[in-house]
Amino acid sequence: MLYRTVTLLALATVLNACTPPEESASVTEPAPVDDRPFYQTLETPPAPVLNPAEALASFVIAPGFRIEPVAVEPLVEDPVAADWDEDGRLYVAEMRAFMPDLEGTGEQQPVGAVARLSDHDGDGVFDEREVLINDLVLPRAVRVVNEGLLVAEMGRLWLCPNRSGWSKDIDCSAKQFLGVYGEHQGSVEHAENGLLVGLDNWLYSAKSTRRLKLVDGALIEEPTVFRGQWGITQDDAGHLYYNTNSNLLLGDFYDAQAIIEAGNRTAPGLNASISPDDEVFSVRVNPGVNRAYLPGVLREDGRLRTATSASGMVVYRGGRFAAGDPDVFVAEPAANLIAALKLHDTGLEVGAEHRRYPDEQWGKRDFLASTDERFRPVDLLNGPDGALYVIDFYRGVIQDHVYLSDELRAQALKRGLDRPLGMGRIWRITKTDMPAPLAQPDWPTLDTRSLVALLSAPDIWRRATAQRLLLRSASEDVVEKLADLIASGPSPAALHGLWILQGRGELTRALVRSALERDAGMARVALLAGGQLLSVEEVLAEVSGREPGSKAHLYALGALRHHIQDDRVLAAVADSFLASGDDAHARAFAQAAVRG
Repeated sequence: MLYRTVTLLALATVLNACTPPEESASVTEPAPVDDRPFYQTLETPPAPVLNPAEALASFVIAPGFRIEPVAVEPLVEDPVAADWDEDGRLYVAEMRAFMPDLEGTGEQQPVGAVARLSDHDGDGVFDEREVLINDLVLPRAVRVVNEGLLVAEMGRLWLCPNRSGWSKDIDCSAKQFLGVYGEHQGSVEHAENGLLVGLDNWLYSAKSTRRLKLVDGALIEEPTVFRGQWGITQDDAGHLYYNTNSNLLLGDFYDAQAIIEAGNRTAPGLNASISPDDEVFSVRVNPGVNRAYLPGVLREDGRLRTATSASGMVVYRGGRFAAGDPDVFVAEPAANLIAALKLHDTGLEVGAEHRRYPDEQWGKRDFLASTDERFRPVDLLNGPDGALYVIDFYRGVIQDHVYLSDELRAQALKRGLDRPLGMGRIWRITKTDMPAPLAQPDWPTLDTRSLVALLSAPDIWRRATAQRLLLRSASEDVVEKLADLIASGPSPAALHGLWILQGRGELTRALVRSALERDAGMARVALLAGGQLLSVEEVLAEVSGREPGSKAHLYALGALRHHIQDDRVLAAVADSFLASGDDAHARAFAQAAVRG
């Protein structure tokens, strides 16, 4: 019995050792739930102010391209838009009052300016700053014209005249009020901007339903299609392109004015989506965007998924990039990048391929991207040297206070993005193998023959400047030289010639007929610029002789509106309308032809 009792006690001891008492058993605690919004869980790198050399090191750019600074603070401050004069000087609109604090306190204070930057030693870097005009409220556009310098601020458009006809003599102390421009009481983001000089000599703006022209010192306007939000550009044929904050590229497949004159606000092919792929690929996480708290705005890796702040843009027309390079460059400051697209023209409609490039860390990236959160590209332009120029607002906060979310406000304060202010950079993008720039013309010494020859230059700065100067030229041989160009000169030079004579009021029926006998591109512009000069029989012949569905055919239909009282024209329009089938563009122009 004793043996059995001892054995049982030993067994109990072993069992007790293997099975701890209930009160001492370990309990697995549930993992804590992280209920923070996704953007707050990201490991966001700091956003210190970088000096120009550090900022340069933050860039990654497409293979075969390089970027370099040409102006930095204090030479330039809060730049948002710019334009060149005939001497290669750059006029910069500086929006100094934008978001002085996160409530926008004092944003309407007249502290903005336009500065003129010059490069005196010819090394490609600006070395002089001259303030032409101060005391502006949120200046938003600037444009060199024959009469002087157009300066647009919030609500007002000014002309700083030049007394000699040359930009070196622009005098903003004698500025003249031309009219209301960019008037919007709600936000700086939603008002006219751009002042693009079109191939047709009209001024076009984004966020606007009108086009403008200076005639004998007075501003005249006509209604046009409402276009975009911030940024507008054109190609060599004069087609307009623009965007919204979330659409990289919109545009018009054809000239809109016949449609507008008929009383319509739009038509198929206007305000058309050209870029179906608006995903963007930055090289840093992007929690500092206005809607980062919404699901899907950021990718799983923390980068912005699609464009939310697409702004200034340009069709590259510098003539120094290769044929296969991108055509259109769009600034996306929220993602700290510039997107690049390649246009595909199918004859009537235009499409675009969004170009991206391999990235070792992120898989893919856009054309130009920066790890610097303060890199804020807001506009782009073609330069006199054939390079692409980038206007960098360089600041932490670019969202206007009217739409600033509570989440972004808190983030800006926590991460110090609201300070400092008053910085800015201008960058130049070139090809690594780009030839040396062409010598700048000595414009005041050029005769008519030389100016006309420059209409064939490879870059738009020379062509556009020559067009502007020929519009005002008093030389007696302008019509003769341009008539020869229209008859047999290269395109797009001959297109410039047509619009110069139209702008001078010297385009004739014979010159229009001469252009119609050339290629379809020349015929299209001839019908636009001078369709009203043709006889009924000539316009009807163009309608019947042009390929249905082509732009030349559409513009021939549009030219019928100048003769709509003729029964033959009414019959032709009716026939065209019935034959148009599912061609929405042809139906729109047929309707426009019978305006009234």
